[in-house]
Amino acid sequence: MKGDFSRITFDPTKHFTSVLMQQGRVQLDADWNEQAAILLWQIRTLARGLIGEFGGEAGSFQISAAANDANQLQAATGLYFVHGIAVENKALAKVPMPVQQKPVNVTNIGRLEAGAAPGSTAPPSHTVSYDVFLAVWERLVTWLDDPSIREIALGDGIDTTVRTQVKWSIVVSPAKTDATGQTGDFELPLLHVGLDGGVKSSSICNISPDSRYRGAGNQLYRVEIHNTWNSKDGASFKWSRENASLVFPVKKVDGTKLYLSTIGRDDRLSIHPGDYLEFESNDIPWDEALPLAHVQSVSADDSSVTVDKVPDSFKVSTGNLAAVRRWDHSQENSSGLTKVTEGKPISIESGLNITFQTSAALACRRGDYWLIPARTGVMWAPPSGTLPAIRPECFLAPLASFSLDALGTVSNLLDQRSIIQLAAKHV
Repeated sequence: MKGDFSRITFDPTKHFTSVLMQQGRVQLDADWNEQAAILLWQIRTLARGLIGEFGGEAGSFQISAAANDANQLQAATGLYFVHGIAVENKALAKVPMPVQQKPVNVTNIGRLEAGAAPGSTAPPSHTVSYDVFLAVWERLVTWLDDPSIREIALGDGIDTTVRTQVKWSIVVSPAKTDATGQTGDFELPLLHVGLDGGVKSSSICNISPDSRYRGAGNQLYRVEIHNTWNSKDGASFKWSRENASLVFPVKKVDGTKLYLSTIGRDDRLSIHPGDYLEFESNDIPWDEALPLAHVQSVSADDSSVTVDKVPDSFKVSTGNLAAVRRWDHSQENSSGLTKVTEGKPISIESGLNITFQTSAALACRRGDYWLIPARTGVMWAPPSGTLPAIRPECFLAPLASFSLDALGTVSNLLDQRSIIQLAAKHV
């Protein structure tokens, strides 16, 4: 999660049960966040142990035909658990019914059958079976997503904490008739973290030129995959020394000029010429890897930033969160990203370097990331120096299956949920 954290310390393999404060000690965000993570892990592990991977009360998220349309499916209200995560539906939710490209019959090369127009859509020409899933994931919510989080008395642009939020959606996918067709490949790419040679600094105030990590501040580096191996420029990544937590709301776009709410609180946390910006908005799908923009100039007078390009899909409108996120890497390809090169050390900055292990480029998925806490002369890493990627998790639970014919008629609707048998009964 891209928050302004010092580091992430929760590790379920250590089996810690609580974090205990001691008197007269400095309080750190990492300790408080670890306590929350321990408690959440215990609750969800208990739910999985009692309920299983998925399950809910009778009627919760049950798939049925809509009252006014027998061929439109809907999910009922209720509470359902997926991988220990509680998911609540407060209102009837429509199931996105499949719409597929109509097969094009070609009588002669270059000629379409009469009446068949390119781009026309229709249900498949034969009966197809589908599975309905409940997809569940978590996201980070900042004051940009929900302004009520921020205490306005602190002043413009000053925030405090962030939140995590459970999100869900109904997903329809063609049924798998052959189990061998399932990929089942969850290999995580590996990254080796290293430091340049040298001696450790004897003072946190006086940094030796030979210090191993020579950064003057405390940083949480984030290395994140942007494009995968099958993209035009191959697998590529970006990195940030602030865990990619620097986000700037965009108020207006004029050509390649962006008018922002702020360009940053101070010199370290601001946008500067030469930085790279990633465009984000509610209209841009998460899996759409847009090229990063290169900052050409910055004006503090009107909080504007001029970049080399703005994607057509980036729009600023009422009710649509539009923002840019700062990254700190140097450009190495046309998309403003650094290529994933296996087995070769890549210098980040201040003595920190990374090396992608063999087959990392093929195993990478968009959004895979690594977190590297760095302090003057120190870098946290396992003894081997090798870290597996952290992959954003999305859990799926089957809800139903059905068939759809060429006329869009639904048939063979089967319930695939697991039902919790409540222990409490009326006397």
